[in-house]
Amino acid sequence: MDIALIGYGYWGQIVSNYIKNHEYFCLKKIYDTQKRNEKIFTNDINEIMTDNDIEAIYIASPVSTHFDLIKMGIENGKYIFCEKVLVNNKEELEYIKKNYIDKIIETNYIYTDSNSINYIKNILSEIGKIKYIEGELRQFGSFYKDSDVYSTIGCHLISSIMYIFNTNDIEVSFENLITNNGLALKGSIKGELNKKIPFLFNVDLLYNEKTRNIILYGTDGILYFNPINENYTIKLIKLDSINNKIIEEKEFYFNEKDNINLSLKRFEEVLEKKRKPNIDMSIKISEILINE
Repeated sequence: MDIALIGYGYWGQIVSNYIKNHEYFCLKKIYDTQKRNEKIFTNDINEIMTDNDIEAIYIASPVSTHFDLIKMGIENGKYIFCEKVLVNNKEELEYIKKNYIDKIIETNYIYTDSNSINYIKNILSEIGKIKYIEGELRQFGSFYKDSDVYSTIGCHLISSIMYIFNTNDIEVSFENLITNNGLALKGSIKGELNKKIPFLFNVDLLYNEKTRNIILYGTDGILYFNPINENYTIKLIKLDSINNKIIEEKEFYFNEKDNINLSLKRFEEVLEKKRKPNIDMSIKISEILINE
């Protein structure tokens, strides 16, 4: 399937290499605001939108541009694969909910493609009833000019637990710890999942190291997720809660460096009607962030 990439910044350049090597998608055009000499590039968005051979667009431009590109793409009969978050404006979100809920719009919440996250989803019952969830995502991210810490990295934690528990029943509040020009760069996300599981996430765009983890505490054990750990990406600890001791400990390692290919595979499966688009989760996360 011919696809066009819209946006050729930091992330777009990474994504372009994956699309070029993908078996299902053929990268026909790349839209960039800068004029480039290579034939594959264009700085005329209409060249992509009016090309009937291009059936899908991958939107990797700033969030503020997403709505106009989605609208233009839908009106020109394109399938939409959009980087997170879907939109960050209430009126735009309401328009999508009213007019495009039945269209193929997939948002790239890449943690939901993680082999580790999917394995955790399958073995979750081994730690009993979930009592509490915590996690953190930290990195140095001053290059995100128009996006706060919650929409840049915090949404990955939110999407992960929504996906693991297969629910949109989530209540969220935010606490800004450091802001700059009105944007939160460091903060906490806390709330409740399914009206019974509390969670707390710490997110930070001012940290000198990259950290990634989610910890799920159950009545019978603990599950640790760390996608950048070189020794294991999941640790399962089973507990004897009566005697307060560890009865079993297991470590699992999954390749977490191929998730862009897995996300493209997910979009392929949506287009082949092997799975439903994640539009409901995408809308819910946008609602959460807009009401932040």
